[in-house]
Amino acid sequence: MIETIGVSGQGGEWASLLFTRIGTGLLHITTSALMGAAIVLAVRQRRYLRLLTTYILAVTLHGLWNISAILYTFSNISQTLGHTDRLSTIQPIAIAALIVLAIGLLMILLSSNRRMRKVIQAPVNEPALPADNVDKSLS
Repeated sequence: MIETIGVSGQGGEWASLLFTRIGTGLLHITTSALMGAAIVLAVRQRRYLRLLTTYILAVTLHGLWNISAILYTFSNISQTLGHTDRLSTIQPIAIAALIVLAIGLLMILLSSNRRMRKVIQAPVNEPALPADNVDKSLS
């Protein structure tokens, strides 16, 4: 959130900055939510492999976003400087990648939220407390 607020105050084309920051916020919310859910499942259900695969997914999504954003930034700088090399022509591809990633992140967030609601509503198999094992006929 601090990153988004800090960058939002900078100049430049406001529309592209706004959409980029919305996408970045969505990226951080989604990857944090995925990792939080994976940690809970690892602790509650001993699903450590899922924790590892979720971590790899979160890092991959973040890396793809960063690569696309860096390519967009450098292509924008290249255009501003008047260079017509390959870097300046990659800007539409980078924008398309960011849009596809943002839509994918939103879909992942919504579907994982739906699945986690089902997990939360399911009964948890926790070990019984010592007081639960006491013979009730004695009281």
